[in-house]
Amino acid sequence: MAGSRTQAGLSVSVRMLALADRLLLGQNQQKWAPGLTQASGGWDDDQNRVIILARNDAGENSAWTERVSALHDDRVRLQLFTPKPGVPLVEPLGRLTDHEPWYGGDWLHPRAITAIYNNSICTSGFNWKLWSTGRYLGSTANHCYQGTDIWYHNKQVYGEILDRFPAVDTMLIQDNSNPYAYYAAVWVGPVDTDVSRAVRGIKTSYAVGQLVAFSGSRSGLHTAHITHTRENFQRYPRRCDGWFFRADG
Repeated sequence: MAGSRTQAGLSVSVRMLALADRLLLGQNQQKWAPGLTQASGGWDDDQNRVIILARNDAGENSAWTERVSALHDDRVRLQLFTPKPGVPLVEPLGRLTDHEPWYGGDWLHPRAITAIYNNSICTSGFNWKLWSTGRYLGSTANHCYQGTDIWYHNKQVYGEILDRFPAVDTMLIQDNSNPYAYYAAVWVGPVDTDVSRAVRGIKTSYAVGQLVAFSGSRSGLHTAHITHTRENFQRYPRRCDGWFFRADG
């Protein structure tokens, strides 16, 4: 979750994420915008607004404007987007594969295999920047390690493991051919948009019931609540060694 370091700021971010949930997750949208094409979006911390991302090629521009206006909530903004040509359209909450330019969610696998989607075992995570050199690094979960340092995406070399940190279940990945190939942003919209958010901070402690935000390669953009801590859960399609969450949408 990206939010202020102050308790007051964190409270604001939680409220805004909850508002985004009520408007966008699961079947919630149909309660206030019935019959309209599923929208994407979320909380934009730069604007401190919940952004409703709606396609402008579905003939629903006026309807979306009316629905958002009827909310009578100045914390909500409508943003229309044009799908990129040649990119298959996938429901925002049901995308089955992440691909470039999804720098925060590419399929990763440890071999240059042919049937990549049958053998992919992880997706890329947040990206990191070394303050000492300005170099960008990719990452994935340390539990994905299978004895090889070279990782692939779409049968192309994605990068080589620079270091592993089992205590936080993380591997850092470098691109030896281009030290600036990774980008310090996480992509959060549906596959036919270029919506991204900057990573603004980390939280080193967590508790059961805490609300967290995540974007999964199979499940799309969600918020969820932590259900367990300090335990190792392996449950398809998601695993996390630090905490395990329950998705509500």
